Amino acid sequence: ERDPFYTAQVLSGFDAETYKTYSFEVLDLPSFNGSVQLDDDAELLRLPFVFPHYLHFYEETHVSCNGALIFDPVLDEFTRQAAVLGSGEGPHAVLAAMWGDLLCPQGSKISARKAEDVTAVRFEGLRQKK
Repeated sequence: ERDPFYTAQVLSGFDAETYKTYSFEVLDLPSFNGSVQLDDDAELLRLPFVFPHYLHFYEETHVSCNGALIFDPVLDEFTRQAAVLGSGEGPHAVLAAMWGDLLCPQGSKISARKAEDVTAVRFEGLRQKK
């Protein structure tokens, strides 16, 4: 059985020079291409490695336009709201970069790239809901 204590890897600072050494492949997230405004949407992203998170292992995640990665296997209204700070829904397997109730206005983009042992998700142009 896999033990997350021994499989987890902590990386030191990921600076611009280190980033340049990776050869990234762009991963497709077609919902987040900026063509329409989105709210509380998420798209499935398959990971190129097994990710340990609180004694569970994940091979995919939902990328949320609320600025989070949601590892719950079922994406429903409760799960979508788990990525919103103070939602009261949970607990859920969530990594929250921004953890807010955000909008993806037209023109905003969410993109993902992967290298051999690195996956990067980039959120551009998201706005806080009023």
